[in-house]
Amino acid sequence: MDKKVEKKNKVKIIIIALLVASVASAGVYFVYNKSKSKGTNAENGASVSGYVLADGAEPGLSEDEIRALLQKQVDDSTISFSISSDPVFKGKKAFIVMANPRYNAYDIDYVITVNGKEIIRTAKIAPNQYIEEVELKEALPKGTHTGEALVTGYNRETGEEVGKTIVEVTITSQ
Repeated sequence: MDKKVEKKNKVKIIIIALLVASVASAGVYFVYNKSKSKGTNAENGASVSGYVLADGAEPGLSEDEIRALLQKQVDDSTISFSISSDPVFKGKKAFIVMANPRYNAYDIDYVITVNGKEIIRTAKIAPNQYIEEVELKEALPKGTHTGEALVTGYNRETGEEVGKTIVEVTITSQ
């Protein structure tokens, strides 16, 4: 039993020694690189800071202008939408909100299917527009149905498809 305790203690000492060595080497690396970058900046007489933007950052932009450009890139890379997750259908009338939020950069359309059968297809909806009532292609039997809403985003200038997603909706047919 003493050998097991000795072995455990040796393993602990080795692990601690490795951790200390790692921390020490990281500290040396950090100090070396920090002093090296200070020297480089001092030699050149200026420090450099900035942001990498898709089209490049022009000189003289304020932090707020750079933030706005970065936010625009995020907005342009995201397709936003809003849809009722539990719409109510009455006969051939569907009471379902399908919206394109005002901050979206793309036109979108919706295709809703139940059991693989298309029941709603919208035209393209521009940002800050919505639909809240639509005529179904055919009435669903009364009850609760699980449907899928395919949401597709389109470039507003070219009409080219830029992305799509599917959302599950629970439909109550009365």
